[in-house]
Amino acid sequence: MSALRLTGWSLRGAPRRSLIALLLCAVMVGAFEADTTVVDPSNGRVIYVEVISDPENPGEQGLSYNEETTQGQTSSEPIDFTIDPVIDDSPTIALNPTGGVVMVWSRHDGGDSELMMSRRENGLWTQPRALTNNTTFDTEARVLVGAQDIAHVVWWGNGEGGPFYIRSFNVLTGQPTSTRQEPLWTPRTTPRPMRTGSGGGFNEAGGMDEPGIPSTTGNLATAIPCLANPAAAPAHGLVMACGQPAAFQLSACQLVVGVRDPATQSWRQTIAKLTTAPLSTTSVTAIVQSIADAQCVEP
Repeated sequence: MSALRLTGWSLRGAPRRSLIALLLCAVMVGAFEADTTVVDPSNGRVIYVEVISDPENPGEQGLSYNEETTQGQTSSEPIDFTIDPVIDDSPTIALNPTGGVVMVWSRHDGGDSELMMSRRENGLWTQPRALTNNTTFDTEARVLVGAQDIAHVVWWGNGEGGPFYIRSFNVLTGQPTSTRQEPLWTPRTTPRPMRTGSGGGFNEAGGMDEPGIPSTTGNLATAIPCLANPAAAPAHGLVMACGQPAAFQLSACQLVVGVRDPATQSWRQTIAKLTTAPLSTTSVTAIVQSIADAQCVEP
């Protein structure tokens, strides 16, 4: 199938020049978050992936890789199209510090869903590698590539309401470099104290058995809107702190940040209530980063 060329409009129906302006502005102020879109800091390219299908054959679908330069030149190409009942969904991408783009997505094979990974180097995509192999629905992955070609991935282990996992993989081989863990849950008898967040507009607490924190759902995959502060939209992902990945999830106005203790390697959590957080002047990722940076070195 030949590559598609886009001129002026995206598949999402918004002017592409406006999208570039929005993304470049967001990179500077940290106010835009999109797990399927990245901006290459070396040249300003906007890179994004999405799910597309063939209008003449709805059973054929796949992922589309798209680029746009700062001069407005656009290109799009399909990636590894599949035929029903194999369905690709929930793509997410990240830039590799050593070069190239890494993509992780969910592939439904008619029975369950597994996570797949591929990387783009020198204009070509590598053969997809399976990151999971089980009987559950592994979906909604988020990826962050760190040093030494290691991709850190968080995902929903069985859809919404299932476990929230994190694991690291070698980008070149697809092999795991860590065990699968649940970063948003660690049994705790002594909760971390409540305190005012450094950015204002939210309170922090620690320990999933903290009074007022739902111990039965705070560690699970969930995406509930924040009615009191619609800007605090459901989200999850990763940041790097003290050289290690920290995971987060925002749901129902509650941000849970899981940070690995550098001494014990166990996970500890911080809760941030974003009911009044000023997300017009900061971003969820910025709040997560500040919490993770502080907690990864705190005894």
